[in-house]
Amino acid sequence: MATELLPCPFCGSDEDMLSLRTHIDGGGVPGSVFYQSFSIGCNECYVSIGTFPSIEAVIAAWNRRTPLPPVDSAEDYIIGELTAMGYDPTAPADPAQSTDAAGSGERNCPECGGPE
Repeated sequence: MATELLPCPFCGSDEDMLSLRTHIDGGGVPGSVFYQSFSIGCNECYVSIGTFPSIEAVIAAWNRRTPLPPVDSAEDYIIGELTAMGYDPTAPADPAQSTDAAGSGERNCPECGGPE
């Protein structure tokens, strides 16, 4: 079982910025340990994973990664993702067709970006 932690999958912080946390619940009885669990979190972007019953289990969960599909470039990957979502990333942008950020459907002014 590997004990080395991989970098944070979200911000890339290395092991120095990760913290292994121990959770102990004694049910309110001083000195009693009824339940002990472990979690890992990043001290840079504050992402964390749920609790696990052992240190080995939490390290294995943190180090598990879904492989990215092979692409020639990041641009190819983004275009592929946008296409899969039904967007045409090659279509020219038309500011007159964009709507406000709140999604009310109001068109934005093509010159200033504000409501028309």
